Amino acid sequence: MNLRIAGYGMLLAVSYGAPLGAETMQLTFLEQERGIEPYQVRMLVNEAFLRIDDGPDADGFLLMRRADGMVYSVTHDSKSVLDIPRHEVLAEPPIPVNPEEDYSAEPDAPLVGGKPVAAYRQHFNGETCFSAVVAEGLVPDVRAAMTELNKTLGGQQMQTLGNFPPESITACLLARLVYARQTFLERGFPILEWDETGYRRQLLDFRPVDDMPADVFVIPEGYRHYEIGAAIPL
Repeated sequence: MNLRIAGYGMLLAVSYGAPLGAETMQLTFLEQERGIEPYQVRMLVNEAFLRIDDGPDADGFLLMRRADGMVYSVTHDSKSVLDIPRHEVLAEPPIPVNPEEDYSAEPDAPLVGGKPVAAYRQHFNGETCFSAVVAEGLVPDVRAAMTELNKTLGGQQMQTLGNFPPESITACLLARLVYARQTFLERGFPILEWDETGYRRQLLDFRPVDDMPADVFVIPEGYRHYEIGAAIPL
């Protein structure tokens, strides 16, 4: 097996017998960035919303309204909400990215949730910018919600590219932040992913839940809303 699949046998062997039609799907990831200790991230998805946080007692959360892709980044400490509306991404990137991808089934790897896994890599201008192990056909509704989230975040990144030093705008940066955020989701759900910056995310658990608090998909009243470019509340 390639792409480090062999080292994650315990993860790959996980399978859940509970039905996936519950109102909310909860996923738990272990994330790591260069120079930062690993930390857990929770994702909640239902037919109307997607929420990402560090757990029930998190200092804030990211919430997407699936009907229109509107994203809200909530910070409890400042009682503020960054509103991130959907923006269209330019059809062509400002520099060539020349995307290529490698995709290979791993028939000897254990199933995840009864689904086969595959190795996946994205290359831009000949450089490997993103790698993943994906489970084909796993949690399709979560994949759909994540694709919509990536469209909004990619559009927001496009709005802020002018703030980047020109020499820092590489094919990998453009592809990963804007133009290819959701491409890998077309292949399957990433149970393990990493890139050239030191970012890494591993799926630890996924299961339907039906005991979520009533306000888990609600923005607290009285919080100040703003957009990037507007005055940030103190």
